[in-house]
Order: sequence, then C-alpha cells, then structure tokens
Amino acid sequence: MNKAGSKGNRNQGIKRRAKLWRKEPICEACGKEPATSFSQFRAGPNGMGVTWKFTGDCTIDTEIRWEGFDRAFRSVPAFLDLIANTAGKHRFEPTDFFLMLERFRRATDSYGEY
Repeated sequence: MNKAGSKGNRNQGIKRRAKLWRKEPICEACGKEPATSFSQFRAGPNGMGVTWKFTGDCTIDTEIRWEGFDRAFRSVPAFLDLIANTAGKHRFEPTDFFLMLERFRRATDSYGEY
C-alpha cells in the first residue's frame, strides 16, 4: 500500500482549504520530511511497549498503526473519534499518546488556538 497516497495533504483546512496550524510539523523519526500522520511503534525491552510519534512516509515499514492528518483533522468529530478509537486499542498508553500530542502542538506552534 502506498502510504503517501493514503495520507493526503497534511495541512489543509477541512473543506475550507485553510491551514490548520502555523508551522509545518517535521517527522520525529527522520527529522527531514514533513509529518503527515500520528504513528504508533513498538518500543521497550523485547518490543513489548509502544510509543507514538508524528511522522512522515519514512516510517511506513516500522509503524504498527497510523492515522493520517487528513483523516484526523477533517472535523472536530473526526478528531474526537480518533482519540476514542485509539484509547480502546490494545496496549494503548495514554501518557505517551498525549505527550506526543503536546510535542505536535509545540512543533506546529498551535498554542493559543483553544
């Protein structure tokens, strides 16, 4: 599957074509390409834990799960659905997930939007 085609435009306003954040997030895995998804990876001793990062296409072969920004940010209900659905998954670690969202908030300079 072509992940790049599935992720779509990373920073489009939902149906308005307005930008959703001030700065483009850069992939936490490679530090080079634009981030286009929230991605879950195996972590810890023997891969028994999980960790979350916002990433680009460079992680296609190592992700356990990913949610593209085009789906996650298409509407407020879509984002809430992402959080609720993710929280219900096996081995969900909320602290790590919400720390990733805080890093994303800093990376996109999204403070003061709430």
